[in-house]
Amino acid sequence: MKNGEDNQELIYEELSYQLVGGLFDVNNKIGPVPREQSHKDAFSCWLKKQNIPFLAKPATNRPITYNGREVKILEPDFDIDGKIILELKSLREGLAPVHETQTLNYCKLWDYRLGILHKYGTKRCEAREVAFSPAPPMSIRITHTSRTS
Repeated sequence: MKNGEDNQELIYEELSYQLVGGLFDVNNKIGPVPREQSHKDAFSCWLKKQNIPFLAKPATNRPITYNGREVKILEPDFDIDGKIILELKSLREGLAPVHETQTLNYCKLWDYRLGILHKYGTKRCEAREVAFSPAPPMSIRITHTSRTS
């Protein structure tokens, strides 16, 4: 299906619409509690009720290493049905570019096309979709030249 405004293909349109509706439903029912875990637990209950497959805090199979030592395992808040990364943020202020970058990086590591970033923590919550499209392989031609004197 196409979005009439910008004529771009919508990714997992029905599932993402359902998820965003669920996020707002949970927020409306439990309010702007400051603890992120409260929203995660409530949303896990909502997902189970909707029979939507998910993993909470799934560790990536691509740890970040430095000098052969694992230094960080990245864990988004939810992996939804093996298709969508869902990241929750409890913030008093609005979402910042760093939050979108974090969600995009999770999408890259999992090779998922869509991430949903959800901010709550005040009476007004916000959800953003973050799309990821892997770049096609590039053919690069490097020419080395040498100088002789």
